Amino acid sequence: MLARKGITVLELVIVLVIIGLLLLIFIPRLTSPALVGVTSPDSVVAASATGDVVVRVTSRSGAPQRAAKVEFEATGVGSITPAEAETDSTGTARATWHASADSGTMRIVAHLAGKTTPSVTMTSRVRAPEKNLTTPPAAPGASVDSTKPAGAQTPAQTPAKTPEKKTP
Repeated sequence: MLARKGITVLELVIVLVIIGLLLLIFIPRLTSPALVGVTSPDSVVAASATGDVVVRVTSRSGAPQRAAKVEFEATGVGSITPAEAETDSTGTARATWHASADSGTMRIVAHLAGKTTPSVTMTSRVRAPEKNLTTPPAAPGASVDSTKPAGAQTPAQTPAKTPEKKTP
């Protein structure tokens, strides 16, 4: 048998390719960004209210990620603008939420553009003012009919005439 001294160029290339592939697979997992909701709506908000949503994008080590695109989606009784924002030098992206005039649940989801994870979900209950569907009772002698002057009696208020009894 021949004794080998050293490694061939082909073997070296194969080893380097394997190392490169491993780095391409594992380094992004170690440095993939994380999203944190910094400012979000309260758990209960008034109907037709607006407010800020601020999301911070960082690396796993906590370093801010600049120029990352964050998509915002709102479902339920609310909306959000803009639908996409880019992070600034501090890693923050901003949007404005708008609650509708109706009661219900407003859900806001923020995630990196083109990805579903990581994401931040914020849920708020929108509470519209209660509607008064009853009318207060009219004051005695008040006319509900606008064609009659106040104080005029309506047929329901006119005393009924009782027939007189004839005695024999």
